[in-house]
Amino acid sequence: MERFSENVTRHTEFSHKNYWKAIEWLRDQGLNVNSSRYVAIMRDLGEFGIGQYPAELIWGMSEVDTLYRVYLDVLKEQEIGKKNVRQLLNGTKFLKDEKLGGSENSRNYLFELILAGVFSESGAEIDFDTVADFKFPLPMGSIGYVECKRVSSDTKLEDNIDEAHDQIQLRCTEKDVGIVGIDLSRLMWKHFKEQLIVSSLQDIGPYLKTAFKKITEHVTGRYEFNNSVMIIGYYCIPFVNVTDESIQFYRGMEIDLKYHERHIHPPFNHTFRHRAGLALWMKDHLKLSLSS
Repeated sequence: MERFSENVTRHTEFSHKNYWKAIEWLRDQGLNVNSSRYVAIMRDLGEFGIGQYPAELIWGMSEVDTLYRVYLDVLKEQEIGKKNVRQLLNGTKFLKDEKLGGSENSRNYLFELILAGVFSESGAEIDFDTVADFKFPLPMGSIGYVECKRVSSDTKLEDNIDEAHDQIQLRCTEKDVGIVGIDLSRLMWKHFKEQLIVSSLQDIGPYLKTAFKKITEHVTGRYEFNNSVMIIGYYCIPFVNVTDESIQFYRGMEIDLKYHERHIHPPFNHTFRHRAGLALWMKDHLKLSLSS
């Protein structure tokens, strides 16, 4: 089965002080943000300069950067409810202190919203009023259901993918399709031993893609996909630009199109053609979103 890959590098083109706009928005919703990890990280950053901070703080800064992008792409545009927004506020300050398997869900929800923002930027009409993480209408009266999983350990990767496929089957009618979103940022953080990468802009994409393939090389992909037509592997990695020593953030997405096992070979029936067409339509729109 052919593998499709799309990468995007988005560099911050604004002062990190703009991050306070997202934090103040949360405060305006009547939420107590002072004890959140975002405020703690921003206070530690202070007057941001070159080469002054430990790696764990820069990794934390990448999460504040993600919050800011969620604020721009989703929170300002969508009414998702105070109860849901409150989910963004828990969570330990640093990744190393995260309790795996615990009740902490802030980082999980942040990933749901950042992926929803990507689909929204592609032109999808995102709807959070669903048992899935989010949904959106597709051509021919179909609905796309998205299930997001943030992977906390290598041993959970395949289980998370399998769980998402099962959830999609519960959501979809025959004409609907599902997308599995997997956040591998934490696994990439572990792969790089919790340190920062120093790279040129030219080399950072291929370097991170190689790491991504290493992390996912043991995923068999032997699933009964049924309505699931796409897996998106996402990661956000901070790195130091070797040219000017500035902090940059690389957002990578690997898009893998999947179809039900019995449809891999001819003859292709109507259901296969329908799902395949929707998958390719989404892939093309996501490409436009990521290149903008």
